[in-house]
Amino acid sequence: MLALIIEDDQNKRKQLCRFLDEYYSQWQVEVAESYHSGLRRVLDNPVDFVLLDMTMPTFDISADEPGGELKGYGGWEILEEMDRRSMCIPVIVITQFDRFGDQENALTLHELDARLNRDYPEMYYGAVFYNSAREGWKTDLHRRIQSLLSRGGL
Repeated sequence: MLALIIEDDQNKRKQLCRFLDEYYSQWQVEVAESYHSGLRRVLDNPVDFVLLDMTMPTFDISADEPGGELKGYGGWEILEEMDRRSMCIPVIVITQFDRFGDQENALTLHELDARLNRDYPEMYYGAVFYNSAREGWKTDLHRRIQSLLSRGGL
């Protein structure tokens, strides 16, 4: 099983890697840190499962690259591209925000979850609210992955 974490926040990325190592140590895990590198990774060499951040920079941040524009719905755009190419890879969104977008196109996490569920029912397996100060996200994520495994999605 090859899992891909698309996440720009270093601490959150480390926590997700630790979580997968603790509960799913037999899985191989790769990471991408931006919209561009995450999309390229999914399209060039498909994986079995994706943990997807919603808000991310366009490019990987480095000493020479500030990351470009922040994409408030970058994860949604990746799902759109996967759907456009008929890629049915199970995806769970994991985010530390409860609101997305600007005033004219703002969505709550609950609204976003409902839309992604409606638009991508074959590959979207829900959203997990991540909070580094609480352990509840781990329980929620573990429950969603177990449900996915029991339904034969992975």
